[in-house]
Order: sequence, then structure tokens, then C-alpha cells
Amino acid sequence: MKKDADIMKDVKIFNFSKATDTAFVRTVIFRARDVRVPYYISRSWESGPHLAVTFDGSADDTAIELFASGMRREAEAVQLDPRDDLQVREQYRKMVSRIAVLEEKDAPETMADHGTVKVEENRFHYHNPALTRIIHQMRFELQPVLEEVFFRLHEDGEPMPVLMPLLFHHVSETYRDQGRNKGYFSFISHVQGFLELSEKQNLPYTEADFEKRFRTHEHDIGALDAQGDPHIEQWKEVWGKISDSYKTEIHRNVDEGYLDTIRKSVDELDAGFRNDFHQQFIHYFRRTGFLADRDATAYRFIINVLYLSLPFLRVSALKKQQFIYMAYRYNETKNARTWREEIGI
Repeated sequence: MKKDADIMKDVKIFNFSKATDTAFVRTVIFRARDVRVPYYISRSWESGPHLAVTFDGSADDTAIELFASGMRREAEAVQLDPRDDLQVREQYRKMVSRIAVLEEKDAPETMADHGTVKVEENRFHYHNPALTRIIHQMRFELQPVLEEVFFRLHEDGEPMPVLMPLLFHHVSETYRDQGRNKGYFSFISHVQGFLELSEKQNLPYTEADFEKRFRTHEHDIGALDAQGDPHIEQWKEVWGKISDSYKTEIHRNVDEGYLDTIRKSVDELDAGFRNDFHQQFIHYFRRTGFLADRDATAYRFIINVLYLSLPFLRVSALKKQQFIYMAYRYNETKNARTWREEIGI
């Protein structure tokens, strides 16, 4: 049975076995391709750790149900060590309790069981329907190259602290102004905010530690970059095409309300952060109108999609911060130019 092409479905598959995750992802991909429409895979802890396969709205309901049934059999066949089950449930309990306190609301629904498969309407929304559709489309186009990265990391054993910073660097290269990389500013903003909050909360994450990690892997990142690796070249090509093909459409669908969110985010940075980068960048923004630039606005979508993709690759929130730090430092050392020089101070 066909459905409204604007309604996309998620198939959520709960597999609590960490030991089987990589092989299980391969099975999910193999079966998802049989549906014969674009799809992307994400991860979430809502109701428990699971993979969510989001299918394009043109997917036939019967094909989705067949996929879900097949994955239900696969998930139920995975043997789960009772100790793993207890560990996952305890981790989930702590997480939902923390979220309930932070958001001042009741704890989320009870946790699903290992082997559960659910078919639900996709509920992702970003500002307006047109911009939401653009993000979905970007993710559909990105999925094949993400799968290559996933297996390179988790089957081939490529070192994550070498590969991921380099991949992040090449995403930042999609936003250039007057021949210079300006995309990496987003990474600096993100990680400097994280480091400032870590200091305020007495967490054990410092710029000195992040810099030490970068220095440890700096040579290998540069060596990999110089190889002309075909997978990395494909990564660059896909992100470049996504960036080029959606700029006009994003600009056409960005309204005044969205631009207000950009201005508000700058005001929040000004009020909330005292680190050197944010204070200098606020002045740069107000002097140049940087974040209101058409290409900069489109690049924000690129970065949003990059960050949405990381859980699928099993890149944790902390690793993300470490890798974006390494990516921005790699850009500085590669070009022998610091961010201070880049913004003219």
C-alpha cells in the first residue's frame, strides 16, 4: 500500500548487544537496501539504545513492514548476556533521571526490551517543513559514504582520532571565503564553549589535554591527508556536492524567524561565554555580518547534518568535542595561520 509521499517512517530496532553491533549494522544495511528507496540510519537512546532506519516518503508500507519483520527476527536471534542487559538498563535509568531534572519534567517512558522493533512516523522537525525536508534529503545523500566510514572504523580498525578529525576538516573546507577556510570557525566556537562550561562545572576536560591529543596524532592526520585516499576523496566530493546543491534552496526557505534565531544565538554567546574566541568572534560578526552571510547560513545546515550523523558512527559527545578541536588545530597548522590572524586581530 502506498502512502502520502510526505510521510516518512522510522523503523526502530533495539539491540543491546555491543559485541554484535557492527555485524548487526551490516545486516540492517543489507535489508534496508531491499526496500529500494533512499534511507538513512541514526542512533538514539529514547526508550533504550536503538538504530532508527528512516525511509524516504515514497517507500511502500508493505515493503517497510517486511523490512521490520525481517529485522525483528534478526534482533530476537541476537543472544544477550544478562550482564549487558543490566548494564544498559542502569545506564538508561541514569540518563533519563538526569534529563528529567534538567528539563524539569517526568522521566521518559519505560525502556523497550532487547529485540523490540517499532514502526513509527518520523517526527523530526527543523524550523519549517521546507528546511526539514532539506535536512532529510542531505542525510539520504550522505548515508552511503557514512556506511563506508562506519566499516572503516569498526571493521578495518582505522584509528578514530586520525580519521575523524581529517573528515571533519574536509567538511569545514566546504565553506571558504576569498580562498580561505571559514568553516572551521564553527568548530572553534563549539569546542571553546564546551571547554568553558567544563571549567565552570569542574569537569576534567581542558584545552591542554585536547592539545596533547592533537599533538599525538597530528603527524598521522597529515600523512593520511596526503595519501589521496579514495574514500576520503569520495567524502570530500559528497559533502561538496551537498553544499553546492542546497545553498539556493536553503536561502529561498530561510525566513525572518530563522534569521532571528541566528541573531539570538550571537547574543547568547555574548552573554554566556567569556572565553577569548567568543568575545573576539562577536566583534568579528558584528563588524562583518559573518553569520548573516548566505554561504554561512547554508553551512550551518552542513554542520547540523554532520553532528546528527555522528551517533551512527559511534562517535560519543566527548569524542566529538575532541575531534572538532583536532580538526580546527589541523587547519591552523596546515595553513600556518591561527584563528586570531584569520579574523584580523
